[in-house]
Amino acid sequence: MDFWSAIMESINKTKQDLMGWVVFVLVVGLLNALGSAIAVGFLITLPIAIVAIAIGYRETYGLSGAATAGGYTAPAAPQAPSAPEPPQPTPPQSPS
Repeated sequence: MDFWSAIMESINKTKQDLMGWVVFVLVVGLLNALGSAIAVGFLITLPIAIVAIAIGYRETYGLSGAATAGGYTAPAAPQAPSAPEPPQPTPPQSPS
């Protein structure tokens, strides 16, 4: 997907739940601000923020085979390999 169509899709998805996204961004930003106020706290809050963003993305766009809020969706079963052809018998050769 090119840049502009990706931006437009993101804007359209965000418009569907604008207040939810505003609150989400504020909470994650506040979490990071509080974490960076304490030198070591940022090392704890940054991974939490990254996971929160990944979960938000998954809930908005979905991922095939990923766990959802409603339960686990099993990944698609791999295709079974096709059975090899059995060897063909060779006709007997006559002595020359």
